[in-house]
Amino acid sequence: MRVNAVTAGYVRTEQAHLFYGDEEGIAAVGATIPLGRMADPVDIGDACVLLASPLAGYISGANLVVHGGGERPAYLNASKGEITEKKE
Repeated sequence: MRVNAVTAGYVRTEQAHLFYGDEEGIAAVGATIPLGRMADPVDIGDACVLLASPLAGYISGANLVVHGGGERPAYLNASKGEITEKKE
């Protein structure tokens, strides 16, 4: 028996606007992700299909993190002159 998991990051669903606001808000969240956008549901589905396919036949006990690279590291903003001071 194989058991795997998929952990999704930010996903743009049909109700994303309820949490992130308008298109500008959704785009702002997407800009914080290294791949430059939120996942589409199909991105998460594709990861699930991969793990269920024969291509992953010898993968078990894995957690596939599908998050577009995580959160954008602050140093990437430094190259654009967008450094903000950290408030304590």
